[in-house]
Amino acid sequence: MTDTTILANDRFIFRKDASFLFDSRTGVEHKLNATAALIVARLKEGWPIDAVSRYISERYDVDCEVVTSDVFELLRGFADPVACPQRSEFEKSS
Repeated sequence: MTDTTILANDRFIFRKDASFLFDSRTGVEHKLNATAALIVARLKEGWPIDAVSRYISERYDVDCEVVTSDVFELLRGFADPVACPQRSEFEKSS
């Protein structure tokens, strides 16, 4: 059985085993690198964004502020350009 999980109210389908994210609203397929797949997997598990950023920062020895910025950039890349949440909206939910 594959690890297929639906995120964000059935909009995104994440396949951890294939590092793949599908946006059912737009039909866009995202092939994720290892780090992006790890970020999405942790968010899927319910980790807050700040915890994901700290984890990635420690794992790869990168400044946490840089990682946090990159995480938000990744998430914005999955959002519709017009409906793209601002950083403060993500922080409120984390």
